[in-house]
Amino acid sequence: MKLDAIDISILDAFLNDGRASLREVARETSLSTPTVSSHLSRLMKGRLIKKFIPLLNLDAIDQGIVSVVTLKVPPSEVNTMAKKLAGSEEVAGVYVTSGEHRIILKVHAESVHELEHFLSETVANRGCVVVASEILSSIVKDEQPVKLKSGVTLALKCDFCKGPISNNRPYNIKVGNSRYYFCCKTCRRTYLDKHRSRLEAAKSRATLSKIH
Repeated sequence: MKLDAIDISILDAFLNDGRASLREVARETSLSTPTVSSHLSRLMKGRLIKKFIPLLNLDAIDQGIVSVVTLKVPPSEVNTMAKKLAGSEEVAGVYVTSGEHRIILKVHAESVHELEHFLSETVANRGCVVVASEILSSIVKDEQPVKLKSGVTLALKCDFCKGPISNNRPYNIKVGNSRYYFCCKTCRRTYLDKHRSRLEAAKSRATLSKIH
């Protein structure tokens, strides 16, 4: 499924102000609030938008050091090791490259001593070789370089068969605040038949919450 001009305008609005309400985005983009809600649901379902969080300026506080660490890892263990390292609270970013060394980490630590301890106890003990570790003296820019255009493919999956959705206007159903997407009428109908009682219960709860 491809992003359209409406998706791009909604994304631009949220990139400018992640705190904006659906109504504010609708006003800025000249769309209806239900349209914004529908497209936003699709963008989140496709995992293009993972979550809304504050973008912190760590230079504003005394928060230790930030280091970029280059690791050498056996090719067969790259993906497994990257996932393990991503679970460490000190690690803010994990990047797998096509080069010889394969993994680059962005690490936050309170001190050089804490960084060295992390590299020796956590990283080295997992079989990684630390090729280089450089402490950042200043951060000029630390944002995702996003400039999306209409036509970019969004990897949306069917909520029933889990297959890819190629239709730019996918079949869907809305239950409460959730929306479910399907690749075809058959998947939509089968999903409804299989989960009818649960969906009806969810609709009832949504109706009661509106009343109260």
